[in-house]
Amino acid sequence: MSCRPPRPASPHLAIVALIVVGVAIGCGQTGAPTPSAAKNAKSHDHDHGHHDDHDHDHEHPATLGEAVDRIGTMLASLEKAFKDDDHDKADSIVHAIGHLLDDGEKLLAKSPETIAAKARGAWEELGDCLADVDETLHEKGEDKSAVKKAYEGVKARIGSAIDALRGHAKSADPSAGK
Repeated sequence: MSCRPPRPASPHLAIVALIVVGVAIGCGQTGAPTPSAAKNAKSHDHDHGHHDDHDHDHEHPATLGEAVDRIGTMLASLEKAFKDDDHDKADSIVHAIGHLLDDGEKLLAKSPETIAAKARGAWEELGDCLADVDETLHEKGEDKSAVKKAYEGVKARIGSAIDALRGHAKSADPSAGK
């Protein structure tokens, strides 16, 4: 499975749609938040449009660099979850990253336009790749080899996208995007 080419519609909507569909068709496992998510978690009093069977408490990042740092940490946890064949944890992490990706347009709007224009493509690539992984987790969750194969198929693209985002975040704020 490879990443889909960029679509005219927001890839963030696609991720949210996949998450909502996944929740609706039985994604009933409550995942523990990643260490960085637990450390940065702050309760919200607004509805994200999801069922309550996942932990959706999270703090919205203030900058692109902060979001990229959190996503990078979560991607390392995602890699470990796939190595451990812990697909429930992987699903939880993909959903948590999806929440951060949802904040993308606001964060990109806060960045200088030259950086935001370059970062947008990497942001969309990351969203598309993770949408593919999420879809496979929900369609073939019991088939661990199919899920792992789907992840391996987009892993390099995910790595390239996060590396590009780190560079863009560092350009926007030299103290960010470590």
